[in-house]
Amino acid sequence: MAKFRVNYMVDEGYYAVRAFDEDHSHQCANPRQAAFIRSHRNVDEAALGNTNTMTKVSIRPCHAFEYMVEQSGGGGYITVGFTRKDLYNKLDQQRRTTPFESDSEGALSYMSALAAKDPHFYCRFSVDDEDRLVNIFWRDGNSYVDYMCWGDVLVFDSTYNTNVYGRPLVLFVGSNNHRGSILFGVGILGDETADTYTWLLSTFLDSMNKGKKPTAVITDGAESMHIAIGRVMPKARHCLCSWHLSRNDHTNLNSKDAEKAFNWCMNKFQTVQHFEEMWEVMLLEFELRNHFWTTWMYGRRQLWAQAFFRDVHMAGMRSTQRSESMNNFVKDTLGAGKKKMVDIVPQMDRAHMRLRNNQVRDDFNTMNSFPVIETHLDDLEGHAASTYTYDVYK
Repeated sequence: MAKFRVNYMVDEGYYAVRAFDEDHSHQCANPRQAAFIRSHRNVDEAALGNTNTMTKVSIRPCHAFEYMVEQSGGGGYITVGFTRKDLYNKLDQQRRTTPFESDSEGALSYMSALAAKDPHFYCRFSVDDEDRLVNIFWRDGNSYVDYMCWGDVLVFDSTYNTNVYGRPLVLFVGSNNHRGSILFGVGILGDETADTYTWLLSTFLDSMNKGKKPTAVITDGAESMHIAIGRVMPKARHCLCSWHLSRNDHTNLNSKDAEKAFNWCMNKFQTVQHFEEMWEVMLLEFELRNHFWTTWMYGRRQLWAQAFFRDVHMAGMRSTQRSESMNNFVKDTLGAGKKKMVDIVPQMDRAHMRLRNNQVRDDFNTMNSFPVIETHLDDLEGHAASTYTYDVYK
């Protein structure tokens, strides 16, 4: 940096250099270092636009930067025109100059735009005494149609570490006629109390015009969820997730054989009497009669044993693994890092688009595929193949 002094000449109306020292206070940057000089760095609108577009499809800004380095014509980092830190600073500046006063206001504004395009879009939220957003639920018009077609069995589960507020993101998940996962609605909650889940389930049913109610609801076993289901959907059968129970028996039982016997009781027996008989055999064989966990689980047997669900349509689902898979899908859509609500809402909108594209693909495969007949019962197998969708039949 060279030292010089400039004075403003008031009478003449111009600036004049009064002193100039040609000696620099530091070594001058060589050609390879010139790209780091502040005056040489600028994140232009094109680069910012590319980064914003990539962010919408879950590409992180650091990866977007590497892409732009790759596209810079062979000059690499020197010719891209800015550093990775510059890009992050520009994105932060963009967020801070948003016209919305708060994150929640931005999210609600985006939902208003969705509602303007979709007359059947539904959103409801609650606020606290200081008028701050606490709970919110939303779904689009297609979710209403999906629920009316395939809402007999509802998987109700929470996922975490998705937003900067540490609040649970609750997904209402079902299965369509291709055994593909579908999303009926999304909620973000302030806490996980029974009252909050009661509000969410009531709001979910209100969004469906209080019409169809699920015949069965699958959860991970949280007591607050169980209480809320009893309040809002008293006729729905509550089923505990078999996958979570299998993990619990591994923690609480003393041997692999005992775990195998418990899973046998949970999944295999078709009558209540048979279940009771084999449960007694398990208690005697593994000395579990006074075991706390098995005693507690026996008291809740109507929530998890297959024998008690013979009369209930479960759509091929007995666990929240479908929801766990949906959680992973959602986190993949949201991308790494914890998001603000104004980022989550459009990303969930994109998740809906991806799921529905999968359904269109499955419809196409069903219309244009016919399984190979593998038995001598040509007519019977051919009738089944024409009745069921391709994914269900195979």
